Amino acid sequence: MIAKLECYHGVKLNKKEDYSKNTIVAIFLGLSGVQYIIYMSRLIFGGVPLSDYGPIIGVMIAAVAFTELGIALFGCFKAIGRGYYFKNIKLINFCSALTAIVLTEIALMTFAEGNTDINLELISGLFGVLVGVIILIIAAYVLIQPKISILGKERNVYQYKNGSFEQEKISIKLTNSKFYADYYYEANVINNIADGMIVKGKNPIKSWDIWILVIVITLSEILIFPYAVGALVRHFKDIEMLKVLDTKMQELGFEKVDIE
Repeated sequence: MIAKLECYHGVKLNKKEDYSKNTIVAIFLGLSGVQYIIYMSRLIFGGVPLSDYGPIIGVMIAAVAFTELGIALFGCFKAIGRGYYFKNIKLINFCSALTAIVLTEIALMTFAEGNTDINLELISGLFGVLVGVIILIIAAYVLIQPKISILGKERNVYQYKNGSFEQEKISIKLTNSKFYADYYYEANVINNIADGMIVKGKNPIKSWDIWILVIVITLSEILIFPYAVGALVRHFKDIEMLKVLDTKMQELGFEKVDIE
């Protein structure tokens, strides 16, 4: 809650992205993950029985939890490319949705209590601890994301060192993917100074043949996870685009100019 309030406060005041504030959010999110692990460990080591929610309340909890999870996942995808405050809010919502899924699992487990020899408290406790670990991983990501993201580093300026540069515009492709949107450096050249931004292109999936899209949509429940994992792996490599850009601009005879 404190982590989310810090993000809302930054958004409300229209604050400039502050890396120190990002660290505060990561710390409080990490503490909440530790607290949740300790809380759910009671089911494993403390002998705490599962609460009995009943079938009607259990189904209601499940409906709300999965709806919350769907909205949270959608929000995480929409947050791509947005500021740290906005992105952190969506990640915190996702963590909250995960804890709701744990509550759903506990509620549904109570239906089988007394009809099985399986240790339901152990299963629920382990699931809760797993979610706590995931929250810790997300907190670690929040902490390091300024170091791996190009957010705030989109603008890059270069100066031509070999006489006079004849072109008025420069367009350089920085990534190459058949499944994810590529990034480009688009710059105007004035008086041998190339001043441009790293921009995101269109998603290539939109240009696929209709029959391929039908197959993908049909198998979306299977493909969404590997696609998301691929997007995450690609995100961790975003910072490498700056090195690629510097190398390609040097090949054209440009040197980078530091900007505030």
